[in-house]
Amino acid sequence: MRRVAAVGEPWKAFFEPAALTTELRALRFTDIEDLGAAELNARFFAGRADGLRVAGPGRVLRAQR
Repeated sequence: MRRVAAVGEPWKAFFEPAALTTELRALRFTDIEDLGAAELNARFFAGRADGLRVAGPGRVLRAQR
């Protein structure tokens, strides 16, 4: 949190992925995709010549009805 604040990026939320998925299902979201660093790297950064990767607790969760 301090590291992103130091570069001017506000930290907006904290969540436990499993708990958030449960809450989203209770709100009738059915298409939920939760990607951690390994999944993000495989999908978006594989094969990059510069070695750019998501590290640490990076995570993207997408949900739609």
